[in-house]
Amino acid sequence: ERPPVVIGHPVSGRFTRHYQRTSNDAFVAIIPEGRVFGEYTNIIISPDNYILSDISREFGADGGRKPGDFSLFHNRLNMPPKKRLPGRTAVISTCGAGNFHHWNYDVLPRLDLLRKAGLLETMDHLVIHYKGLPFQREGLDRLGIDLNKIVNSQGDPSFHLEADVLYVPSLPEDLGTISPWVLDFLRSIFLSSSSSQTMPEKLFISRRNAPSRRILNEEEVMKERSKA
Repeated sequence: ERPPVVIGHPVSGRFTRHYQRTSNDAFVAIIPEGRVFGEYTNIIISPDNYILSDISREFGADGGRKPGDFSLFHNRLNMPPKKRLPGRTAVISTCGAGNFHHWNYDVLPRLDLLRKAGLLETMDHLVIHYKGLPFQREGLDRLGIDLNKIVNSQGDPSFHLEADVLYVPSLPEDLGTISPWVLDFLRSIFLSSSSSQTMPEKLFISRRNAPSRRILNEEEVMKERSKA
């Protein structure tokens, strides 16, 4: 993929340091009596009370919070009681599951890892922060996911489960970066090779209603677009 183009400003180091990198290895962790904690963060805890940092994530600046800064460590005395969930449980969700980008690039690929490992059809439960948003429904439908299997953490800040066996697909990539295999996976489920529909060379995505990172001169951009 080509590097980003920025007008009137150097490209941020958040991008340039990823021009050349090695993608993380993908895997599925199988944890008997493993636990999952958090409405959004889905922190994974081993039976002997260790946080498994390589499959846990919490939002934060510059690629997410470091494991030692997870909010859980600031509130250990108020840890909510755990609920036991029988059978095989897969943790699919991660922080930002209600966001279009994070849902498609961080969450859905974890279902693909389960599928490639031959485990997806054997799962009794799928832990997902699920709001029933159109893009969430579409992605799950494309993969043939039974919505009755969803264990929904949405709206539960004390979400804390212990499974008979917990299956945790690896996080596809470091927060804010994308692996080539994820792009291939998304294209395979959303793009039809037989489609005759043609798309313009460039697309403009408005952030007019976004809570942050709005485009200050969007009206000017739209006027230029109409001249093209």
